[in-house]
Amino acid sequence: MTIAKYFYVWVDETQSIQKLIVEMEELEHTTYQDLQMLGSIISKNDEFAGLPENKLQIFKICADGRMIEITKDIRDDSAALHREAAMTTLHKLGLTSRYQGHKFLVEAMSVLYYKRNISSTLLYKLIAEQQNTSPANVERSIRHSIITTWGKIKGRESYFQSVFPGYERKPTNREFIISLNNYIRSRAVSEKV
Repeated sequence: MTIAKYFYVWVDETQSIQKLIVEMEELEHTTYQDLQMLGSIISKNDEFAGLPENKLQIFKICADGRMIEITKDIRDDSAALHREAAMTTLHKLGLTSRYQGHKFLVEAMSVLYYKRNISSTLLYKLIAEQQNTSPANVERSIRHSIITTWGKIKGRESYFQSVFPGYERKPTNREFIISLNNYIRSRAVSEKV
């Protein structure tokens, strides 16, 4: 028998982040809805089962500690490609994995793949929970990475303009994340056509 671990993160009625870890026998065809119902039963919270997808995230905890988001529909291959495109784009911008903000920006792209309208505050909290750090550290690391990257655009101006069209100044964290996400999405669409 294989044991699976699931990590639930949701926003309650007071806008507080709540967490729950569930261990259970791994089943072959466990759906998001099954896991949502299980969380409702375990947490003894009837409202839990009715939480919309933008208020509840469920992750499977892998043996190596990575977390894979469980979603309502099967988009895992596309999500993995989106994550890979984020890493490639960041590298082309000069933001390599040696910067702590790189890891947080890749996580932000993963979250935004599914939840495009998440607030920056909630995004930082979620990444902080996943990475065992504080939301302030997430925000600061991303900001530092953007400042560092923006200072090294010499020779990469045309690529920067394709990712961040119209930016004469350094973008805010939110602007950087949204522009990067939009660029990756537009590239994915143009490659499908």
